[in-house]
Amino acid sequence: MMLAVAASQQSEVDALLESGWWDGSVISVAHHCSWPGVTCNDNLSVIEISISPTIYLFDRKSFAKLNFSALPNLLRLDISKQGVYGCIPPGLGRLTKLRSLSLGANQLNGSIPPKIGKLHNLVTLDLSYNSLLGEVPSALGQLANLVTLNLSDNSLSGEVPSALGQLANLVTLDLSGAYLSGEVPSTLGQLANLVTLDLSGSIPPALLRLTNLTYLYLDSNLLQEEYIELKVGKHIQVQQKMGIYSQYGTLMEGLHMKMSLKQLRILTSNIALALVGMVVFIEHNCQVVK
Repeated sequence: MMLAVAASQQSEVDALLESGWWDGSVISVAHHCSWPGVTCNDNLSVIEISISPTIYLFDRKSFAKLNFSALPNLLRLDISKQGVYGCIPPGLGRLTKLRSLSLGANQLNGSIPPKIGKLHNLVTLDLSYNSLLGEVPSALGQLANLVTLNLSDNSLSGEVPSALGQLANLVTLDLSGAYLSGEVPSTLGQLANLVTLDLSGSIPPALLRLTNLTYLYLDSNLLQEEYIELKVGKHIQVQQKMGIYSQYGTLMEGLHMKMSLKQLRILTSNIALALVGMVVFIEHNCQVVK
């Protein structure tokens, strides 16, 4: 038994060494559980790799070198803001216990591996601010425990997959600046726990069922000139007939926002409107009825 544990620990050490993330001055003087950004459990098995921006990642091009099979107990992997480049390795799908995956603000390219959909314990997935390409894989809809999904500011293509409507525990969904096209699928109306939604595209009536929605961001939305009626909470009604100019897309006419919104922000080329709680800031021709 002890030999098996020792062999497992050595496999983890070898995997960390092969990654190239830590230089020789660190690994020659300390136990691997003491390396910067590494956390182990009581059995000295690695459960977290969190390389903060204050920790220098030695080899930024070696993401694919990490042997994920040797880290069976990893719960969190965070290498945000490290300038890591290359593709996201499909081997991440082997980290079946992983609860948090944060790869934001790097230089990652290529597509999002569908095998990430095998990380059924994942609670947080942040791939924002990279150069990822291709479509959002429908396999992400298999992440039943996901609470936060952030794919913003990438170079993705295609439509928002309807499978994201299966993420019943989702609280935050950020797809802003991801270059997705087409309509927002009506299945997002099934996300009853959603609090923050940041997206682009035309707005389906099903979103009116999001009774827990608190923050709705439609920045850079593809809107045309429409008549819009916005109802916010039980106390504020904003009726606005406004010219919203954009070259593409439409907003549903006669939209009634009967949601528990605390903040609603619409930013286009000629309008800025924000409602924050009971404080109303309006630029453009709006009529506010309390």
